[in-house]
Amino acid sequence: MAGREDSLPRGTTASATGTNAEVEDQPAAEAAAAERKPKNRLTKVEIRRILAGKPTPAPARFAALKQSNPELIPRPDEEADEDKRRLYRLVRAFYEMEERLPRLQEWVCGELKRKGYVEIDDETAKRRAEVQAVIDREWPEIEAGMKELILSEKEEYRGSEGDDDSDDEGEDEDDDEFN
Repeated sequence: MAGREDSLPRGTTASATGTNAEVEDQPAAEAAAAERKPKNRLTKVEIRRILAGKPTPAPARFAALKQSNPELIPRPDEEADEDKRRLYRLVRAFYEMEERLPRLQEWVCGELKRKGYVEIDDETAKRRAEVQAVIDREWPEIEAGMKELILSEKEEYRGSEGDDDSDDEGEDEDDDEFN
């Protein structure tokens, strides 16, 4: 052993050379530690909300638009109409969210079974917070738009039933004459 220590540079012992090997592996160890760094865990409320999500039936107007134009890309004659372009964006977003929900639920279930909790990375947490801030800020306008859409669909539905109130009014007048 004495010969081995003699071949080392002056002031270096055999145990120090092992430390040098560890120092060389430090960048890899730091990268692994960064990957193990605690992420943002979803709360039980967030997990329950995700798992309880049910597919939302598409409003009739959305379904009709998708049926007439499955790609949901405005046609050349619709490009100039800002309202039409906005409608297409809204309908695309609706269908994309509906397609993502089952995949998200499957991933959350898998994480719960595997780890017992669900964690998301910092970037995803940041995006979720930004989206929530936009929703909080824009919710009154979104809600008003949804109510308007629902009311317009109800009016379209009532109009398509062929319910003509003019006949009812005439019968009421005739009944009054006999009483």
